[in-house]
Amino acid sequence: MKSSRSQRERQESVHTPRVSVIIPTFNRATYVPRAIESVLSQRYRDFEIIVVDDGSKDNTREVVTAYGALVRYVFQENQGPGAARNLGIRTATGIYLAFLDSDDVWLPTFLDRTVSALEEHPEVDVVATGIYLGPEDHKTLGHMDGIETGVWQLSPGLSGEQVPRVLSGFCPPALLVKADVVKKYGGFYEHRCMLGEDVYLWIQVVLNHKVYRICEPLIWYDTTVSGLGLSSGKRHYPLEPVLTDSEPIWRNCPESHREFLSTWLASHALKTIHIQIATGDDENARWLLARYPRVREWTWDWLRIRFKLTFPGVSGVLRRVKQGLARHRSGGRTRAA
Repeated sequence: MKSSRSQRERQESVHTPRVSVIIPTFNRATYVPRAIESVLSQRYRDFEIIVVDDGSKDNTREVVTAYGALVRYVFQENQGPGAARNLGIRTATGIYLAFLDSDDVWLPTFLDRTVSALEEHPEVDVVATGIYLGPEDHKTLGHMDGIETGVWQLSPGLSGEQVPRVLSGFCPPALLVKADVVKKYGGFYEHRCMLGEDVYLWIQVVLNHKVYRICEPLIWYDTTVSGLGLSSGKRHYPLEPVLTDSEPIWRNCPESHREFLSTWLASHALKTIHIQIATGDDENARWLLARYPRVREWTWDWLRIRFKLTFPGVSGVLRRVKQGLARHRSGGRTRAA
């Protein structure tokens, strides 16, 4: 009896951290210590660090496990960033979740400011902060023009030019979110998704929950080593799941926001069509046009798209000329892949 009571008392004395910091990584052994150190340098201390190794072939395991009890290392066969973050979510014990990519860095006050925002505003379920973008020696502010610090909620009467910007600041490393909210929507999109797995989650959160936005940049998003997403410099971009598998999003959309969602999806499709044409994926562009006919409501963009699809040769020449001029202006430098 005494032994059982002592064991129970030891179990009850184990502290459960308030914040779980999830760091997905894939072949980033050179950079992941920088990310981990930025967490260990936080002024706010009530956290756990979970590094999810998404099948790395380098020495990521050795680098991470060298931190001992300070970091929990979890390995999975390569399944993509959404699956890696979701494994971290299942492993996490905190009531708040933060998602720091292994090649990005938090400023020392990130957790202090975001946790305070959640606890001072119990009606809020997610906090988004400003970001620094680019290489360390040429960092620039991320775009949060017209956004004010404070509590924000999606309005059904949002004006047209504001619609594409509702997810401004919603990149995973810049967010702190309540764990039960993330789990409510099934976490991040998986199914071998390599682009937009996070947008799939955050648009559902924005449709249903209040946000606290901090315009001040509290993270550094290093675009020079990003291997995924639109900052990677790759020449091919798969279609995002918000555009190819939107039914679950519609099911979770309140009636008051269905018109907004229709407009937002069409606006997102429009931007994606331009990207697909620019990278030579005209078939994807045509598929999106058929799926999202509202794109035609943006007359000037629609005329440009028609021209590019009707005269792909001319469009390709203009694109190469534009790229050549850009290289000339930058002194022959190209963006890192």
